Amino acid sequence: MKKYENGKLLQEKLLTGVEKLADLVGSTIGPGGMTVIMQQSGKRPRLTKDGVSVANFVDLEDPFENLGAQIVKQAANRTVHEVGDGTSTSIVLAYRMLKESQKFLSSGVSPTQMSRGMNVACQDIINFINDNSRPVTCLEDIENIATISSNNDIIIGKLITRAVDLAGKNGAIVIEASNSSETELDLTEGFVMEAGYSSPQFITDDIRKVAKHDNCLVFITDWKLEFVEPLLPVLELAAREKKPLIIVADDIEGQLLAALIMNSIRNSMKIVAVKAPYYGEERRNILSDLAIATGGKFFTRDSGEDFSQFTLKDFGRCKGVEIGKNQTAIIGGKGSAKEVEERTNALNSLIKETNDLEECSKIQERITRLGSGVVTIRIGGSSEVEVIEKKDRVEDALEAVRAAQSSGTIAGGGSELLKASRRLTAPSSLNDEQKIGYQIVIKSLSAPFEKICENSDIQWQTLSEKVIKSKDGFGLDIKTQKVVDLYLSGIVDPAAVTKAAVKNSISVVSTLITTNNAIIEV
Repeated sequence: MKKYENGKLLQEKLLTGVEKLADLVGSTIGPGGMTVIMQQSGKRPRLTKDGVSVANFVDLEDPFENLGAQIVKQAANRTVHEVGDGTSTSIVLAYRMLKESQKFLSSGVSPTQMSRGMNVACQDIINFINDNSRPVTCLEDIENIATISSNNDIIIGKLITRAVDLAGKNGAIVIEASNSSETELDLTEGFVMEAGYSSPQFITDDIRKVAKHDNCLVFITDWKLEFVEPLLPVLELAAREKKPLIIVADDIEGQLLAALIMNSIRNSMKIVAVKAPYYGEERRNILSDLAIATGGKFFTRDSGEDFSQFTLKDFGRCKGVEIGKNQTAIIGGKGSAKEVEERTNALNSLIKETNDLEECSKIQERITRLGSGVVTIRIGGSSEVEVIEKKDRVEDALEAVRAAQSSGTIAGGGSELLKASRRLTAPSSLNDEQKIGYQIVIKSLSAPFEKICENSDIQWQTLSEKVIKSKDGFGLDIKTQKVVDLYLSGIVDPAAVTKAAVKNSISVVSTLITTNNAIIEV
């Protein structure tokens, strides 16, 4: 059976669905954000302040209202996928923009022209954020970002800061539940490379979008792998061992990749395919170093051997892996400490003989990678519900820190977007209908600030004027209700998260307003 809806009634139902989603997710924003309880049938309740977890749990009874909610959730999930945080901001912005759009749509303004104006506003906002962002320069900056992102939890802020400090520049941080009530940090040897899974079908943790396995075998080759048959000897050996297999190769595609995905989905074999990073000699070097770190054999094309000659002892081994879209962390590689030291000494000698600064930098990266660590944060608590809630916030804080390290920070608490709402004006080159779209976006930028205030029972109307008139970097400290230097107060947001939230919310709203018909199969 199919249901149909169109025109004004469709737009109203889409807006109602987005409003319900925004009310739930928006309630978690800021220092006054509240916990949401979620329970699936037959499972234990879960408490969280994590916007993406709340959003992903929402399914509305009315199919057309649900359609609006699900489409906006896609924008939020895209933000998380890009920068690891920003779900709540994306949804709150999208709802306000969609709401502001309705009166103009009903009065006959062209949705296509409005959409074009929205896209112009998007680029102006991103430029504004870039112009007002500041780089992360010290551990104190990291602590401030982690604290704010974890709903002002000072303990989590300090925990993330210590983890980042221990991991170092080329290290990695992984998060897991502890078997005790205590939250602990554990530093182990690790090998981290800028390469991720070949397909999201290998993901084992849907919330963090990573593949995690323990006690793994590692197969390392510079061959391009396309077909199952040549690799059967390796796969059969791994299957007999009944351990997860991590394949790191020049490329993995075609029939072989499809077969590996199918085995992973059916859980007949725990497996992840990783395309090796970089190119040419640099790629071969990193694969060779990985073989040393894991105690495995680097199966090269130049060796003249085929995979039928591969033996069980040729596998690399490690305590565990955590593989994301763009990073692979090999934890506790079983390579010989003596061989690792010999490779490190050889690379140090090579640096002394190399005059090219760029080449020296690449060699130093190899040395750092061989000596890097992986910090495991083990989240403890007195109950499973507490552990899950705290784990959600630690994950959010860590992703916020990573985003800030990549593109800097802006004044937090919605203050920067609030200022942009008054300082940006539509270019004269836009026509009247495009200017309406532009102004809808700009006017909606105050929504995160207002929601943060509402959640803390603060009247935002008077305070917003003070924030708008304040100097760059200044904004509202919710706790004191005073306008202060937010950088000195440690109230900052990652610029990348805010930009992604703005971009994706505008994208989904500009699509929704140009939609006039919907067909749903029920």
